[in-house]
Amino acid sequence: MERKYLKDIAKVAIVAALYVALTLALYPLSYGAVQFRISECLVLLTFFNRKYGYGVTLGVFIANFFNPEFAIVDAIFGTLSTLIAVILIIFLGKKLFIASLFPTLTSIIVVVEIYYFVQMDFFIIMAQVMGSMFIIESIIGYIIFKMLSKNKGFLRVIDCEKEDLLNEIQNSGVDK
Repeated sequence: MERKYLKDIAKVAIVAALYVALTLALYPLSYGAVQFRISECLVLLTFFNRKYGYGVTLGVFIANFFNPEFAIVDAIFGTLSTLIAVILIIFLGKKLFIASLFPTLTSIIVVVEIYYFVQMDFFIIMAQVMGSMFIIESIIGYIIFKMLSKNKGFLRVIDCEKEDLLNEIQNSGVDK
């Protein structure tokens, strides 16, 4: 029992570290009105196993401290946006594509945050932030995780909680 608990903590910590590393590796794209954070795709891990919501939320919190314009505010409100998206994915994300829409919807919190500090046109900021989130989550993230969801090894490594995905893989006879 204790070994599984430590294994879960390690996996959550790896997801948090991966989020921070990806965000910082692509630093120019990760901050500002057009936040093209490839690391945001990791939010979709929550669809497969809710424990990864902790890792992604922690990763967002840490990464947002590196925001050159408003670190503390972004750490609070950006993390809140992610936390709400994670909760929505856990309770309402029955299908991967639907789950991929929640981070885009909750990014309205980040839109308001940026609007408050930058004082640009609200609708331009909304189009930039929510548009980039849609591209990252519902196009790139969806495609990546849709392909990964067909891989038995991936589902096993992340301790997938989705019985329907596990049964589909098992019944298809595919063992990748």
